[in-house]
Amino acid sequence: MMRHLGLKPPHQSTAERDNLQADEWWLSDLARLLNMSTVTLYSWVRHGWVKARQQEPPSRRWIVWADSAEIERLRQRREQPIGAATRQHWLNYQKSRLLNSKRADLLTEYDSKIDVVEGMIDINSCN
Repeated sequence: MMRHLGLKPPHQSTAERDNLQADEWWLSDLARLLNMSTVTLYSWVRHGWVKARQQEPPSRRWIVWADSAEIERLRQRREQPIGAATRQHWLNYQKSRLLNSKRADLLTEYDSKIDVVEGMIDINSCN
């Protein structure tokens, strides 16, 4: 109550909010805005899905960068079913493996045709 009346200085975290740059959020505040747990948002930070930095000691709090477009992207990601991002990553990996396999098959086929043509040239040059 004394802080509310201005008789005590604000909490350190309240005073630090003024030090955030444009489009920077405390991890807990952004998680609250996105209606998600701080643990999940922190997990996204660890995976590199969210741009964030950690404050210098002693507080070491996480500061997340998110403009309006990034907030919308995070909301959409949040609305996806659990495992959707992992599934999409797996599908993309399988697709690239398939494409690489087809490329390898085509190169092998191409190389064998080149060998046949080169063999024909060698035979014709002998005559």
